Amino acid sequence: MQPDERGYAYVDHEREVNTYAHLWHASRCVLEKGLSERKGCAWQFLSSLVLSMFAFEAYMNHVGDAYIENWDDLERLRPMEKLRHLCLTFKIDLGAKGERPLQTLNDLIKLRNELAHGHSVTLKPKPTLLAYNDPNFDQQLSEEPVTQWEARIRSADFAARVREDLETVFKAIHARLPDREMPLFHFGFHTSGSRHVGK
Repeated sequence: MQPDERGYAYVDHEREVNTYAHLWHASRCVLEKGLSERKGCAWQFLSSLVLSMFAFEAYMNHVGDAYIENWDDLERLRPMEKLRHLCLTFKIDLGAKGERPLQTLNDLIKLRNELAHGHSVTLKPKPTLLAYNDPNFDQQLSEEPVTQWEARIRSADFAARVREDLETVFKAIHARLPDREMPLFHFGFHTSGSRHVGK
């Protein structure tokens, strides 16, 4: 039979995209890149932090859309307010504000806001009095002052801590969901099919 003798078919696709899982994966990828390659690693650590924050917000929306009837009404809440709402709904205790993981989340949100609403600034810290023969004199003279967000990306420490503490939060929420058959960081499903319609 020639291919055209069969006529036509409608091809259908349906794909569920769990955005938070893709962002979470991307956050890990750029963190690992920064750890493996020293040149430009600060920008990889920064990218990991931003992607981790996006993953956090996307996960809360993923859960809220699925399990909270009026989640659309809560869309404008701040991230920590959304998290508190989810914790109250699912009876989750994440510990004290000043301790991990909540302290890490607060620090991450501050960094995100500092960048999302960024302004050019002039840094002028208080002068440091040093003797000329101090062994740190030359280092102090050449060391430039940095913003808080710049200090956070000088090493992988903060980006790694953010991922560790966010994973704790994600797992705590996921464990309390009524229907958690799908793995936590599942990318989603794709199905396709065809329907014969003749010539």
